[in-house]
Amino acid sequence: MIDLMGLVTCNGNRAFDVTMLIGEGLLFNLYPAWMDAYLSSNIELKYFENPTSLAIADLQAYTVDFGAVTGSLAEFTTATKRDSSDVVQVPVVAYAVTVGYNIPGLLGKGALVLNLTTLADILLGTVGTWNHAAIRELNPTLTSLLPSAPITVALPGQTPLIMRVLIKSLRAASALFDQTVGPDDDNLHLPIQDTGRLVINVSDPTPTLSSTTNAMGVWLHEKLRLNRKLGVADFVNPAGNRSAINDFSADASVVDLINGAGAKSWPMATYHQFIVHHTTMPDCVKARGLVDWIFWTQTDPTP
Repeated sequence: MIDLMGLVTCNGNRAFDVTMLIGEGLLFNLYPAWMDAYLSSNIELKYFENPTSLAIADLQAYTVDFGAVTGSLAEFTTATKRDSSDVVQVPVVAYAVTVGYNIPGLLGKGALVLNLTTLADILLGTVGTWNHAAIRELNPTLTSLLPSAPITVALPGQTPLIMRVLIKSLRAASALFDQTVGPDDDNLHLPIQDTGRLVINVSDPTPTLSSTTNAMGVWLHEKLRLNRKLGVADFVNPAGNRSAINDFSADASVVDLINGAGAKSWPMATYHQFIVHHTTMPDCVKARGLVDWIFWTQTDPTP
């Protein structure tokens, strides 16, 4: 109803000076923070948490002004036979997917180093203990601290985006992994499942990691680093460098950044994106306000 007040006019002029922009999609704490920090006398923003499918449908029905999604819009619209010819994706947040671990003897001793090939071998069940030669070779300064204990793995099976980035990365890094797990992501079977050391049906592996000594899990870097009980692994990237999380593609068509070619690229990354109408927003004032706000989120040093 608040949004409809913008349609009221008097002598051809808007009676309600404030432009209301309404967004919908996945919960991401940064979006409300951006809205609160954006200082404008004539633009207000509201955001509602809902599934990606509903955000896309409501944007296409023009009941919201933008959606916040992950994954490929093309994949969703193909599956649902919806027309998305006037909807474009704008990447706004890039974030890293990484490995967290609960090894008490390593806390404060420096980050454990892994690479995608070794991570693939862990999920294949061929690297089963923390002091395996493949892990020792990557961590010469931590060799004496690596326990002989089995590696328990927690994966976010209820978070398809993170699983997709993980499996896509490991397929690209390991031909053996690609051949072993097969192409069907909907019926994925990882050999480590046969060992009894995999906890896969969780939406957030952090609680499992925190309560399970000698466990590792794959999750968002920002979430893992806030947990004081957990270490966060560094990765050797395809360029052979121990990488930092600071090299992401600016290509607006990219959904995931896998094995980036840059010298400092992080090997597993993905995006949160806004979806907007490209040419058919019915209210030009709202269109200008939306573009101004999105531009601000990407250029202002304060948000």
